[in-house]
Amino acid sequence: NPNAQKINLRLGDGQCMGLVAITNAEKVILDHIDQNGQDYLFKDNDELRKTFSANELRRVIGSIPHLSILIDEVHHATDGDIKLRQVVTEWATRERGCCQVLGFTGTPYLEKAESVTLGGSFVIRHKEISNVVYHYPLLQGIDNFLKHPVVKIADSDRQEIVRQGVDDFLDSYLRTTYPDGTAAKMAIYCGQIETLEEEIYPIVAALVAARGWNPAETILKRHKGNRQYPQPEGSEAAFQMLDSPLSPVRIVLLVQIGTEGWDCKSLTAVLLPHEGACPKNMVLQTSCRCLRQVTRGSRETALIWMNRWNADKLNRELQQQQNITLREFAEKPLQPLRHIERHSRMEQLQVPPVDFYQLRVEYKTYTAPEPDTAAR
Repeated sequence: NPNAQKINLRLGDGQCMGLVAITNAEKVILDHIDQNGQDYLFKDNDELRKTFSANELRRVIGSIPHLSILIDEVHHATDGDIKLRQVVTEWATRERGCCQVLGFTGTPYLEKAESVTLGGSFVIRHKEISNVVYHYPLLQGIDNFLKHPVVKIADSDRQEIVRQGVDDFLDSYLRTTYPDGTAAKMAIYCGQIETLEEEIYPIVAALVAARGWNPAETILKRHKGNRQYPQPEGSEAAFQMLDSPLSPVRIVLLVQIGTEGWDCKSLTAVLLPHEGACPKNMVLQTSCRCLRQVTRGSRETALIWMNRWNADKLNRELQQQQNITLREFAEKPLQPLRHIERHSRMEQLQVPPVDFYQLRVEYKTYTAPEPDTAAR
């Protein structure tokens, strides 16, 4: 690994300064650790290469002196049995010294509540991560780096909610294009694949066709598929490029996808038409998928449509996690835009330039000619 050798050289001569390494958790977790030290004797070359590669990257990162570890989505590493947590614990106990471990998450709560016993009999059950040191409230992020939400609640059946929500989105954002060239999009969450294919899609297709759009181009069905309805061909690639100016998609129909970690800034509207449209403990997280601003600090709005059950669940989650009500969330007054001047101090501080290295792998296909078996 050329990058690993480069890092080792810089570590060896003591000139490692300001090194920032970015990696996926999957690259450093313990998937390729041999439990008894002998299993590698029986592995094929491809598996052996994976084992050595995984160990090498962990070893290089762990040998960096004065290491500071930053973990995103840290709620996935709260338990000591989790592989990423084991790797970080190992790094933090190395002799070279680990300066700090900082975790970041928008969902600082555990999958199930932990019990703490006080005085031998008094039991407290707590679901929030216990070592939170700084809390940035959701309400403060609105109009700062989040869009301003407009929440609509309907008591109709899911078909009528879909009609109302899609019409509202089309009326408000039909021709909305952001400065980066991306078009405003809506996500409709469906609990089951059959619901998406047989009930929701025909309604949405008719609504967009009435506005002059081609449903085949502007609607994306994204699910993993089942026996009756396989995964739509090309849907995964189309989903990955949604936040591109080249994407023609304006409405995305989802089943068990896009509830966590989905970063699509041009997503402008979310519709939860029925109970179970998303995981029942992720209504807040799912409904806020559309809040990420495209242009930081600009006046951008987002549309959230949901039925009464999801609205009540959202209200409870806001009270539990943010200490605010749904009304406070939806009716936050518009804040005046702040202009912050920034001036470079690179010259005054004599900061050296930042070098960025990215590994690019190229594959070449070689077709061997058919051998002349008889001659050989």
